Amino acid sequence: MKTASVAIAFLFVVCLAVPLAVCGGDGGGAPTAEPSPTATAEEPTAVPTPAATSEAEPTIAPATDKIAFGSERDGNSEIYIMDADGSGQTKLSNNPADDVEPAWSPDGTRIAFTSSRDGNREVYVMDADGSGQTKLSNNPADDVEPAWSP
Repeated sequence: MKTASVAIAFLFVVCLAVPLAVCGGDGGGAPTAEPSPTATAEEPTAVPTPAATSEAEPTIAPATDKIAFGSERDGNSEIYIMDADGSGQTKLSNNPADDVEPAWSPDGTRIAFTSSRDGNREVYVMDADGSGQTKLSNNPADDVEPAWSP
């Protein structure tokens, strides 16, 4: 049952991240790609790309089956969580800068993420409810793609 819930949640997030036409909708004006009339088997064809406003970077908490993901639904990238069935969507970050790349701690109580809120991209951490947002790195270069070690 847990595998089925995870698979359904993954499909739900994927459908949010790709144009609706790919997931059975009408596309709503999302970009599409048509093969060139002169394309041959050796020539690559264009692949559809997600709409400008998308949900991405899903990651599942090992201990709780909650899914953390980035979304641009409010005009810039923020971190959200939801239940494995897609319900209970909650925005955790709320900053004019982009908050992206969520990564759950092994025990599912904290989320590391990347934010550009201080002018360049740094690694931050927050509790699973969005509280306690704290900057971990402080480097003039970009610090990105946080990951946890067991």
